[in-house]
Amino acid sequence: MFGNRSEPPRPPRPVRQANVEVETIPDVTVTSETSSRNAEENIFVNERNLNNSELVQKFEGISTIIAPYFIVVVGLLLMDKIFFLGLFLLVLGMFSLLKISIQDIIIWIDNIKKSL
Repeated sequence: MFGNRSEPPRPPRPVRQANVEVETIPDVTVTSETSSRNAEENIFVNERNLNNSELVQKFEGISTIIAPYFIVVVGLLLMDKIFFLGLFLLVLGMFSLLKISIQDIIIWIDNIKKSL
């Protein structure tokens, strides 16, 4: 089912072509009126994207503040039922709240190893 097949792949079968009438598509020319509308729409879309990016930045700012607290609360709630998962989330949330990175933890472990 998975992995390499024991038999070589088969070449595709030739497709039978039926007698089909092909319609030609008329050429559509863009007038200056439609191009000016498109330019106005593009300006509106660009302004809306700028507003959306400001909204996204505000939302990211709020979520970076709230997310560690949410992780800690979920960890505390899970500690009764699934102790190790709850403890992991609690520690992860505390590290996030205290702005402790993995590199800081590695440096601490190296310092402890050197002192022993």
